[in-house]
Amino acid sequence: MTVRRKKIRRRKGPKRHLRKSIAVTLVVIAAVLIAAVGFIKIPVMINNSKLRKLGYDETAIKMIDEKKLTSVILKNDYYSDYLAQCITDGSVRSEYLSLYTLVDQDRGLTDNDFLLYNRL
Repeated sequence: MTVRRKKIRRRKGPKRHLRKSIAVTLVVIAAVLIAAVGFIKIPVMINNSKLRKLGYDETAIKMIDEKKLTSVILKNDYYSDYLAQCITDGSVRSEYLSLYTLVDQDRGLTDNDFLLYNRL
């Protein structure tokens, strides 16, 4: 006598499917978010790279961004050691950037120099 064993069927739960439209929507939203972040960061990275090529270090670049001098400096290719030092010190006067490039670090600029420049 052989005993037959009954096959036990395991009950499977309901199959869950993700709708294609929802999956596509999620992918599109993720792509838009990634693109938006890229459009914001890429110009900043390009400007920082250009400032590094001029000779500025990371702290000076950070201060330039804070004072919103990036476009003026890049447009006119302003760089001197004295200008970089004044930017990191926070003593730069944005309306006289061209003067900072003409003066050596040993001499420096005084209020009298700015006054004389305004008179000329």
